[in-house]
Amino acid sequence: DTPTTAASVPECRSICIEFLDTWGSGVVVGLSAIRLLDPNGDDIEDVEAALEVPSDVAATFAASADEDAGLRGGSTPLSALFDADATTAWFARLVPGLKLRLDLPEPKRVASLLVANAGIFDRSCGARTVAITRDGSETLTEDLVLRKTPGTLGALLFQTVRLSDLCAGGANATTVAHSVTARAAIGLRRAAMLQQAWPDFYASAAPNVALLPVGYVFELRVSAIEPPSMVDVGMGSDSASVPAAASEDLVVRAVRFEEADDGAKPDRFF
Repeated sequence: DTPTTAASVPECRSICIEFLDTWGSGVVVGLSAIRLLDPNGDDIEDVEAALEVPSDVAATFAASADEDAGLRGGSTPLSALFDADATTAWFARLVPGLKLRLDLPEPKRVASLLVANAGIFDRSCGARTVAITRDGSETLTEDLVLRKTPGTLGALLFQTVRLSDLCAGGANATTVAHSVTARAAIGLRRAAMLQQAWPDFYASAAPNVALLPVGYVFELRVSAIEPPSMVDVGMGSDSASVPAAASEDLVVRAVRFEEADDGAKPDRFF
């Protein structure tokens, strides 16, 4: 990630994420992975995660833990957030006030939070709107919208939240949250394809119509017309003559590649 001026980022001991709603599920919420970056863009190691549940819903949350794990085919511990594995994720019963607290081993400057939403089992369980606080008291944003994972691609797709740009009280939350929307990301990716080779993950990823370029292949050929130099283009009584083309064949081609059926990727997009 882009380095941030260290002086603009205060030290903290924890970052807390409160889950307000999901992308459809009203029962379970989940995330695939989380990373914390320092102002130099380096990963902060040895981060520990813990859940905070309000006392009035703690009994409901605890009683539903085994049931929720069974519905998803097994337990999903918080350690799944840090294993860098796209095939694992953390899930929990969505209750009012549920918070995920990320504890740092010592006071550090956290410039960015990278979140990969739930992309396995059921994408509707992915977190949608969250509130973020620093050290349990300083509110950075109250309505940050996390993007829904487009599909299980075999790779973690992170969304960057620049905590260094958020004002206390969340004054800039909307600007930061929507600075990189799905539509903008698609446009930037397609523009980059004009100059760059395809990303490696396209070779093995399941096709995603919203992200892969599609189109048609066509050819327009304009051929020279032999003498005489004037050609009759009349229509009934309204006939007329126009100069014939004197140049060689002109071929105009427009090509947009699609992914091959065998999964092979084009070398370039132009």
